[in-house]
Amino acid sequence: MKILHQVGHNKNWNLDAHFENDIGDGFIFCSYSLESEKVAQKYGIYKPEDYLDNSFFDSQFYGNKKSQGGKFETYDFHPALQKTPDSTDEDEINSIFEAINFQIRKGFKKIIIPFFAIDNKNFDNYKPLIEDVNNKLANSKKQGYEYFFTVAFDKGLIQDKEAIEKLLLVLTDNKITFDGYYIVCSTEIAYKKKISEDYDYYFNLSNVLKIIKQSDLKIILGFANWDSIIFSSVVDLDYVTIGSFENLRNFRLERFTEEASGGPSKGWYYSRVLLNVIKAESIKLFRIKKCLDEIKNIDNIFSDIILQEGYLWDNVKPDIHKNYMLAICQTLTELNKIKDIEERIKAALQMISKAKKVYESLNQQGIKLSYAESGDHLDIWESFLTAKYQSLIQK
Repeated sequence: MKILHQVGHNKNWNLDAHFENDIGDGFIFCSYSLESEKVAQKYGIYKPEDYLDNSFFDSQFYGNKKSQGGKFETYDFHPALQKTPDSTDEDEINSIFEAINFQIRKGFKKIIIPFFAIDNKNFDNYKPLIEDVNNKLANSKKQGYEYFFTVAFDKGLIQDKEAIEKLLLVLTDNKITFDGYYIVCSTEIAYKKKISEDYDYYFNLSNVLKIIKQSDLKIILGFANWDSIIFSSVVDLDYVTIGSFENLRNFRLERFTEEASGGPSKGWYYSRVLLNVIKAESIKLFRIKKCLDEIKNIDNIFSDIILQEGYLWDNVKPDIHKNYMLAICQTLTELNKIKDIEERIKAALQMISKAKKVYESLNQQGIKLSYAESGDHLDIWESFLTAKYQSLIQK
């Protein structure tokens, strides 16, 4: 498994993290954050030849003609420019292949085929379009390139088992010429949390990933939160992404169809031990209670920096985000070294058990965390992984 940076507007953070700190294996650049003329250019000291071999480009057609915001209008092939309601399937296919050709011209060898977010209400409208893209690619596929078709689940689709089964029949058909899929998924983040507590999301998406892998197709799990720990525990993913800001870790269709901005924040501290984030404001309490060592990330220079007494927390400081990216990379790498799925699940369950014990210890020491910082998601993770483990050993 390789770890890719889901790159936003602070691309130098990701490039520095990779080249200076050995965080991650490559990059996914995107049209929302990067003007078309700036794609595959020199970024600071980094030349295209330094990063292109390990890079992808996401054209982000998720919102189709409703797309807005970001840099979309700098791409003459993007559906955001097609405001008339009378565009045809042929127009959409042409846009998709113009995006493919754009990536090839820019020097990308691993191609993300853009597609629109799929909802369960009109799934039948997407099926022939997916087949047409596949058939056209069969006649234009270039040797030496890999092609990953975008499958973007909206919240309704990932909850609809019948629609998922229909979609998987299309995606795993033996006539498919795609080399793999770039999977992104909208999900309901738990109230005031940064992570999902929706069991069906974990169950349904993991089954999608598993069936695709069983069909000898590759997978990029995009916009992955630290729930990637769970998905990579039960499926042999080929690529999984990490992101700095929350909008690069939680896929929301609305981000691509509505103008929106995040609220103010001093930042969050991600703890490998807790498998969760802690508010910047809570660090002072941990220091007063002399409990910082219980949640600190070891072998992490960014953790060392931001936990120093007197550190001025600010969400626009790269150290805060690099702490997260390094910590999650270390966890994913540790799990990926375990090739046997049963053993990998057991290792993930041990991490969860340890996190719950630390939460108990903190509570006993009078550390009262906010709802947002609580470890409620750990119970969902534990239940899900336990069920997966039992189903494997019973076979």
